[in-house]
Amino acid sequence: MINKDRLKTLKSRMEYQTKLELDLSLKKEDFSLQNKELLDEIDNTSEEIEGIKTILFTEGTLEFKETGSKKLTGGLSIRESVSLTYDQDLVLAWCKTNMPIAVVETVNKKVFEPYIKDNPEELKKTVERIKEVKVCYPKEIKIEGEDNA
Repeated sequence: MINKDRLKTLKSRMEYQTKLELDLSLKKEDFSLQNKELLDEIDNTSEEIEGIKTILFTEGTLEFKETGSKKLTGGLSIRESVSLTYDQDLVLAWCKTNMPIAVVETVNKKVFEPYIKDNPEELKKTVERIKEVKVCYPKEIKIEGEDNA
């Protein structure tokens, strides 16, 4: 049996949390309005920084290509990385022959589980069905015999 006092406590705490979230939302809105100039200046400065970084990337890349040095002026540095693109099927075939440890077979749960839930007899000795019970909470709790306004 559900304890009504505990349910009342949950209801009041959920209502309080909703009030707090509304208060926070209003304070965020007030903050944004009161600090519009500052926030706009931060946005403008961020855009300016990104523009400068784009130019420095080009200059740094050119300097690296010319000198081969990864240490640039002002403490900037070059880091090289390699990214790969390849035909998945060709690489899979190669790995099966030359590097089987790189081949991982897994069950696609999004395909398998809905099917097996609808067809439990298919693998009944292999797949254990565990029924779970969960308590779901409504957005607004209604307590019988009380004003739920």
